[in-house]
Amino acid sequence: MKSLLCFILILTCISFSSAQDTALVYFTRDISPAGVLKVYEKIQSHCHGKVAVKVHFGEEGNQNFLPASLMKDLVLKENATLVETNVLYVGKRRYTESHIQLAKDHGFTYAPIDILDSEGDIYMPMQTKHYKEIRMGSHMDRYDTFIIFSHYKGHGLSGFGGAIKNVGMGMAAIGGKMAQHASTVPTYDTSKCTKCGRCVTQCPAGAISLNPLYIDTSKCIGCGKCVKGCSAFGNGSLYLQVRHDRCKNCNECQIAVACPSRAFVRVPASHPYLLKHRKSSG
Repeated sequence: MKSLLCFILILTCISFSSAQDTALVYFTRDISPAGVLKVYEKIQSHCHGKVAVKVHFGEEGNQNFLPASLMKDLVLKENATLVETNVLYVGKRRYTESHIQLAKDHGFTYAPIDILDSEGDIYMPMQTKHYKEIRMGSHMDRYDTFIIFSHYKGHGLSGFGGAIKNVGMGMAAIGGKMAQHASTVPTYDTSKCTKCGRCVTQCPAGAISLNPLYIDTSKCIGCGKCVKGCSAFGNGSLYLQVRHDRCKNCNECQIAVACPSRAFVRVPASHPYLLKHRKSSG
């Protein structure tokens, strides 16, 4: 049985080895390598076999990630491997070689690095409300214990991201990430578009073209960067909507839950796009 040991700043340590276990949670204000080791002593008995430490190596030019020095002593103590997966969007973290180099540039030089999906992915059965199987990196089977290092962050779709996102999205292969993003796609109002091109430059998947304005949904990863760019620098002609053919009708969508003005509305499947500047007939 694989174990997950989660660290979240400000250091919260959560230990569980199966979905049925009740999590034990420990807190400390000592955000230091020594503090990490001290709280780790509480759950060390759960660590067995080959150990992987799941981290976020950080984006290029961005300092919003846990410093490599914070978990160094623990990684060396357990002779662990630093693990991550490649991302959906284009950048250094999309490709294994540049991803590993970026990690080293950010100080992760003291232990082996394994990009879990660098040699493909595997399907794992999962009996949940939304998924019957998930796609994870094929190297998952190399490890018996995963220690998860996470930091809190704001997130456009879920509100906040932490250990759950670091496992659910952060350990998914490219196909698994795509499946999680696939329920939302951007749509557009051609009567408002000024063809400024901001959306094209913001799209990390190269899914948007102008003249005429078109979004290739087979390439779109649902990240919403085009919508953010259009809202901030354009005139709001781009916005996200849920795909009817992929919506589970669970009424638990985090977009709707997080919206303070209840602006997220359902529209009939026969009218899949509701333009923002027009009132719904329903």
